[in-house]
Amino acid sequence: MLAFAALSLVVTLHDVPAVCPRVKTTVRDEYRGSDVVVVGTVVRATAVPLSRDFQEGTAYLVRVNETLKGRAPAQLRLFSENGGSRFPMRVGIKYLLFVDHLERSVIDNCGNSGTVATRRKALAAVRRLRQSADR
Repeated sequence: MLAFAALSLVVTLHDVPAVCPRVKTTVRDEYRGSDVVVVGTVVRATAVPLSRDFQEGTAYLVRVNETLKGRAPAQLRLFSENGGSRFPMRVGIKYLLFVDHLERSVIDNCGNSGTVATRRKALAAVRRLRQSADR
């Protein structure tokens, strides 16, 4: 349970392409700049109502299948606010997630995070980067 509560992430992946800069972050740069990179499967999605401190959105429970960089607990909690920065994830789907630890952990909406099915090349690049870092 402690590992479950150890990391709470805010997912801020935008649906609107105009929000992202024209030059996309390379996998290498995002890997180097991320504190944690994981492949994880969404196991639960729960609606979260508007509160005094946060917008309404969806809370996700993600089981970490593979840690590619950094230290990650067995399960992560992620939150995606409803709005222009919302990135809806689906239960049962695996995602490649690049995570930065700021005041709250953040996944770059313009980066290389996404479903494993759509980010195969990025995942292969991350695995190569990890191998070269391990040498």
